[in-house]
Amino acid sequence: MALSLDGVSPNSGYVTASSQTISLTTTGAGKIVVLNASSPGTTTITSVTGSGLTFARRSGLTPPDNETGGSWGADEYLANSSTAFSGNLTVNFSANNSNYVIAFGIKEGGAVDTNVGLAITEANDTQLSMSTDNLNDFLFAVYSSNTSTPTTGGSWNTLVDPTGKFAIFLYQIVTSTQSSLTVDCNDGRAGIADAVMWLPPSGGSVNLMAAICL
Repeated sequence: MALSLDGVSPNSGYVTASSQTISLTTTGAGKIVVLNASSPGTTTITSVTGSGLTFARRSGLTPPDNETGGSWGADEYLANSSTAFSGNLTVNFSANNSNYVIAFGIKEGGAVDTNVGLAITEANDTQLSMSTDNLNDFLFAVYSSNTSTPTTGGSWNTLVDPTGKFAIFLYQIVTSTQSSLTVDCNDGRAGIADAVMWLPPSGGSVNLMAAICL
């Protein structure tokens, strides 16, 4: 077996609330990533909870963190799970603003890639450029956008349909180290990109879960 995408939560789009609860089901040990995009505001994630999981903040942008057009933020949270997950994740925010949350699983995801440049963030409508140290990685990225249907290029796959969403959530699985790999979307505002290494099962698997807020 190897790294693979393992379940994606419903694509709800933007919701104005101080917290959101999303459902996710995975089939085995692996990474779970929660991604949130927001309209301009000053929202940051204050906590992420799920049954049996302990989340910690990995990286993020605290608004106001961009050029013209408003304030955009981003957060990435990680947790470990040794079994398949089925249930709800609750994401709490610092303000009652418009946020867009999804979650997905990465089977056999282990620790984050050890490259000192990760996780990377941007807030000025520029390309992200990521490099990795590990051969087998699951790469993921999230961008909020000023256009209703953002697009990307290269070998990136979309996690959910971005049509009409003003945000794009991306991933790809690689089997070689990456050097200055481009991550971008048209008219992007705030973004995060990161990588998780493959952890092959050995007497039991370890899941790594992530949460990202834009």
